[in-house]
Amino acid sequence: MGKSGVCITFYNNRNMEFLERIEQLAGIKFDKIGIPTEDDMVKAKTKDVLKKLLDVEMDVLPNFKDTAKMFIK
Repeated sequence: MGKSGVCITFYNNRNMEFLERIEQLAGIKFDKIGIPTEDDMVKAKTKDVLKKLLDVEMDVLPNFKDTAKMFIK
């Protein structure tokens, strides 16, 4: 009670009325968003890859030079 947080709920048209009922009873309004597009997923994965690359130790970076050139092409 009195705490805040994030809740992710998957729903479809068949159970939309239950979702609306929960909003009424809890006195809240859910932000409803659509499913992610393929482009959204690629962008999210790209961010994950970039974060992982930042964790690579500088002394091993030369080992990735050929692979990096291949990606750039």
